[in-house]
Amino acid sequence: DEAHRLKNDKTITNKALASLPCLRRVLLSGTPMQNDLEEFFAMVDFTNPGVLGTAAQFRKMYQSPILTGREPDATESQREKGNEAQGALSNLVNIFILRRTNELLSKHLPPKVVQLVCCKLSPLQIQLYRAISSSKDVMRMCK
Repeated sequence: DEAHRLKNDKTITNKALASLPCLRRVLLSGTPMQNDLEEFFAMVDFTNPGVLGTAAQFRKMYQSPILTGREPDATESQREKGNEAQGALSNLVNIFILRRTNELLSKHLPPKVVQLVCCKLSPLQIQLYRAISSSKDVMRMCK
């Protein structure tokens, strides 16, 4: 799920990865379509530059109508426009997004095995743990 670290086209991570010369870019994510459409745009634009237009075009064509249509006080017209924009966006990205659900995958994967392994801390790890956990910053966050 590291694909979401791209966040937007202005992050250092995104710029560094985008500068690498390559023929293909592939991202893996269990949740490519999260609530943050700007993140989604960044991931799509990273793998398929320009397919959704510029960031401004994406906001105008897809993001704004979708978000406006989701508002509790949206009019019927705004809801329809939001649904149309969502459908158009889905149709466009379904060309290159390969989606596999748990229902499908569970037929082909062994059952999940959860194992709890406890390890003793080394003396140095104990010392570091105590120093960090008793620090003013950690104490303040735990209040």
